[in-house]
Amino acid sequence: MDAAHRRPFASIAATLLLAAVLVPALGVEPAAAVGDYVVNDAGDVADGIPGNGVCDTDPDLIAQDGTPCTLRAAIAETQALGTGDGSPWVIEIQAGLGIAIAGAPLTMNTHPVMIEGNNATVSRGAGDSVFAIDSNNVTVMDLNVQGGGGVNGGGFNVTSQGPTNTFQLINSDVTENIVTGDGGGLFVSGGIVDIVNTQFGTLGGGGDNLAGGNGGAIACSGCCLSLQGARLYTNGASGNGGGVYLGAGAVAEFRGGSELRDNVATGNGGGVWLGLGDSLDVYEGVGFYNNAAGPDAAGLGGGIYVTGGTVTVDASELGNLVKGGNVAGLNGGAIY
Repeated sequence: MDAAHRRPFASIAATLLLAAVLVPALGVEPAAAVGDYVVNDAGDVADGIPGNGVCDTDPDLIAQDGTPCTLRAAIAETQALGTGDGSPWVIEIQAGLGIAIAGAPLTMNTHPVMIEGNNATVSRGAGDSVFAIDSNNVTVMDLNVQGGGGVNGGGFNVTSQGPTNTFQLINSDVTENIVTGDGGGLFVSGGIVDIVNTQFGTLGGGGDNLAGGNGGAIACSGCCLSLQGARLYTNGASGNGGGVYLGAGAVAEFRGGSELRDNVATGNGGGVWLGLGDSLDVYEGVGFYNNAAGPDAAGLGGGIYVTGGTVTVDASELGNLVKGGNVAGLNGGAIY
């Protein structure tokens, strides 16, 4: 870690060293470490002095003490400073904060970041994506993301990812994002994507992610996508892939505990759409229920639609697809 990264904590180094000696001697367990930056303000004000190592919206250096620290300010600091060893900056949001974004998307395009949300909510009133990630490694945990808009990726617009760039979304909720293009909740171009114990949309409706193009919940263009315990409920696409749209040679695997329910595509692939060169592996324990393709027209593949790609479904899941209530306006209620 370089000097710039260490500087904000230099003043407490001696205290930490003393605690390391005294706490075990007293028989007390030390508290868990907090993030490099702790977001303690729900506003959307920019960082006062980006790159000085202190998250604070006050432009007066002398007055800067880490309060108020907004999410936008914390991200600005992480992107202005490198960690030296390539490890991610850690941003921790105070539990329960409701952060309303009004400006440009929260952008991470320089240095790796891990965001621990503590069940906070980050929202905006449409207009653009909530988060924009470009050529970077980012992990988001325990965060509710809602109300994004724009062209692609209302919640997260992840672009220009290299083969080893990774985006991870863990224990989070992505709802009420509406875009004119692809990926209502999440759009990804390239890289590796891990979705773990995360929900897109709301069971029973009301929190739908919607795409005017393809991929109501998720659109993956040329990425490697993994769903583990992911839940995609009542998302919709005016094009193809009400739940998930795979394109440009995407590779996807859906693993146990994942469920696609009540997703609708006006075109084909109510649950999932994949095309030439794309591949999908569906493992045991994945559910497809009541997804619909072109319910009012000539839709194909209520559960899964594949054209020129490859789908492998665990034998135990074939009955699920057939009996799960997936429907198509023309052919292939389960799979086409």
